[in-house]
Amino acid sequence: MHGLKIHRPIIMYKAVASTLILLCIYLLYNQRQTNNRAASLPDIQIFDFRSNASLPAHLDQIDPSVELVPRGFRYLDNTHRLGLIHMGNWIHIVDSTLATASSVSNPRILVLKRGPQLVTCPGTWSLVGEHANRDEQPIETVRRAILEELGPQVLEHVITHGRIRNMTALPIYYERDYGDANEGRIDSQVTYIWLVEMNLGAMM
Repeated sequence: MHGLKIHRPIIMYKAVASTLILLCIYLLYNQRQTNNRAASLPDIQIFDFRSNASLPAHLDQIDPSVELVPRGFRYLDNTHRLGLIHMGNWIHIVDSTLATASSVSNPRILVLKRGPQLVTCPGTWSLVGEHANRDEQPIETVRRAILEELGPQVLEHVITHGRIRNMTALPIYYERDYGDANEGRIDSQVTYIWLVEMNLGAMM
């Protein structure tokens, strides 16, 4: 026993190191699980009309702060299949600035062809449209749409040289039954209408 040397500091160091490694693994795993849970949460906020609100007709303007009551979140597919009221955006993206009529020379507008795999209106041409994600303000939705469809450089250019503005004082109420050809989906969407002026002339 006299010849056996026990290096207690080394043993303690290894024990502490092992504990720290296990703690890091646990924290990384827990963070990943948290991210996965967050990614799987229903992300579309749905609403009811207030009991004293008059029901709007198709394309009527609507004041969400006065006429709607939040009632939680649903998945987008479920929201459309049940015809629940939700928020969305139609985004008119043009290549020039429309500040003055004299500055406009054959402005072009961006339209996208919907993928053939989509349930609603597959293979058709449309404006850029985007639903509002959880806790997302309308202007944030527009910026995200530009980022996803056109990339970060275009978004930076629009913010620096272009302009994003509302085309109506209030959003409109868009209601449409897409019928059996689109699996019976119903849109009951409070729709913000935007104009995005890219002002590409500023790049020249």
